[in-house]
Amino acid sequence: MAQNFRRITAVNIGTSAVDFPDGSNFPSGYHTLIGIRICNTSASTVNVSAYINNGSANIYIQKSPTTIAPGAALELI
Repeated sequence: MAQNFRRITAVNIGTSAVDFPDGSNFPSGYHTLIGIRICNTSASTVNVSAYINNGSANIYIQKSPTTIAPGAALELI
């Protein structure tokens, strides 16, 4: 079965949990998550977590306290 790939990006996410991509920017037919890159564009170190919610629980890909220094990035594949 062929798979259509799409790159989805966001800026200025902030410091609280965000549903991204959500139903409005994750169209039907796209079901594979290949990677996540989290970039820190602020002047301070930030703590991050990345998870997928299956409707009843959070399944963590990376759990805080993972820190990202100013100007650095974390890539989860």
